[in-house]
Amino acid sequence: MGSGKSERVSAEVKGHATNVGESRVVEWGARAGYVASGIVHLLIAWIAFSLALGKRSGEADQSGAFRALASHPAGKVLMVAMVVGLVLLAVWQITEAVRAPEWKQKAKPLGKFVAYLILAAPALSLLTSHQTNSGSQTQQTTRTVLSMPGGKLLVVAAGLLVLGVGVYHVYKGWKRKFLQDLVENPGRPAERLGMVGYVAKGVALVVAGGLLGWAGLTGDTGQARGLDGAFKAVLAVSFGRVLVMAMAVGFVCFAAYCVVRARFGRV
Repeated sequence: MGSGKSERVSAEVKGHATNVGESRVVEWGARAGYVASGIVHLLIAWIAFSLALGKRSGEADQSGAFRALASHPAGKVLMVAMVVGLVLLAVWQITEAVRAPEWKQKAKPLGKFVAYLILAAPALSLLTSHQTNSGSQTQQTTRTVLSMPGGKLLVVAAGLLVLGVGVYHVYKGWKRKFLQDLVENPGRPAERLGMVGYVAKGVALVVAGGLLGWAGLTGDTGQARGLDGAFKAVLAVSFGRVLVMAMAVGFVCFAAYCVVRARFGRV
């Protein structure tokens, strides 16, 4: 009896998730969210280019991107629209997770749900007059976790997780697995944008994850600097400026692919 009731409740929840996920508001909002993601990555690329040229233009991550946008007269209006799009994209991801028949199929949309909310968080902080700095927040969070029992292991695990996501991005780009997210092939130029974009973002995440893991191993929270720290770590090595510029080009490609996905993505 209990099992039958549980199945009915599960079916009702999935039905509601289907109605929400297939609504026009969520569909078009999710597509706008992909465009918003593209704008963020384009701004990160611009900041990375500036860093490679020796100019100090803010943090090369989402908080730096939103701060750059907020400095323009119409920037906050655009930020509101971007936040709405990113939140609706996160909502669509959670409906996909609810509708997935097995737990292993729920993991990917749940991860993306969290990722898009994290992407929107700095904009929400700026819009509510709270200053945000992703690098400082990452270091503070790392410091707090390290002070907890087993904190070192948790930070290392988090670093490995970010590193793993980066490796997956490289694999997804190199093998063109991102085409599975689209309703149809957008053409060879768009394929190239996706390949270069995913590989470049993956490399940046691998570096960021490695720095976070190293911070856990050594207790040096200064190493936990997120995406901005990854760009600056690459900038410090031989031919660093060339490498950062190449990564920035990759982020431009990823930004362009996000617009392609807004048009051809499965929503």
